Formats: sequence, C-alpha cells, structure tokens
Amino acid sequence: MSPVVSGAKSVLWASLMQGLLFLIAGSGTESPLDDSSTDSSSRRFKAEFLQEWQGSVDAPYFDPSTPRNITGLVGHPVRLLCRVKNLQNRTVSWVRHRDIHLLTVGRYTYTSDQRFEAQHKPRSEEWALRIRSPQRRDSGQYECQISTTPPIGHAVFLNIVGMNIILHKLVLLPY
Repeated sequence: MSPVVSGAKSVLWASLMQGLLFLIAGSGTESPLDDSSTDSSSRRFKAEFLQEWQGSVDAPYFDPSTPRNITGLVGHPVRLLCRVKNLQNRTVSWVRHRDIHLLTVGRYTYTSDQRFEAQHKPRSEEWALRIRSPQRRDSGQYECQISTTPPIGHAVFLNIVGMNIILHKLVLLPY
C-alpha cells in the first residue's frame, strides 16, 4: 500500500473515530458530571472537538453560491465543485453516495477508478472532483465533506446525459 493511501486512510480513520467519540459522549441519558469530576482527557476532548460543533465563529463552512446540480455529457469531462471557507487544518474529501465510496481525501485521489481525480490549487478555497469520460451510471449524489466533528457535507447532484437526450430536446424546442 502506498504511503499516500495509508496516510489518507489514517486521516479518514481519525475523523471517523472522532465522530464516533462525539456520538458516544453525547448519547448518555444520565446527567453530565461536573467538570471537577472529569479527567483531563475528557476536558481536552470537550475543548478541542465539541467546541467546533457548536458553531464557533471560526468554524469552516461551504460557500452557499456553489452549484448543487451539475449536468454533463457522456464521455466528456465533468467537474464537481466545492468552495470551503475558513478550512484551517481540516481535510476536504469527496464521497459517492450510491455506494458510500470515498473518492478523494485532500488533494489525493483515493479510488482505483482512473476516471476520478482530486483537484485543488494551493491557497484556494476550491476543491473539485473531476470525472474523465463520465458514464450514465456516474449520475447521482456526491458529497464534499469537511473533517470537522461531526463531519459536515455539501451535496452535489450529478446528471450525466447522452447525446440522444440533447438531440431529442433540440428537436422538440420551438424556434
């Protein structure tokens, strides 16, 4: 396994574990313990991870003007875009919903399908997923995710159409 894939797995695993710990920490029905009876690691967990979930001012967020619906043509490259503000030290990933397949982590492509490519220019807020030669089966929901605790996502719906659909629409359109 390459160091890149191993590193990406480590980042994803750490993010998933943080989310799981968050769910476990908040799932109890008993009243919370006062701070004097909690150990230092619990206080550190609350300070570092639960704070950002409560919507702190410096938390990352998605640019609301980013398109949520993309239509592409079979066989022609398509680009799904995600703009993230205030990312700081978090990681951006792309996930395909139909099979919950992790496609990219940061600037690294995590899938063996050579048609998918992570795109990001350094110091840019744009994180893109490029699909070379998309097929109709690639249509569906994709999600750009930020590795906060819990993770937050921006859904993008991709519709890949064939040339016959476009020609059909052209014939039916009035001049």
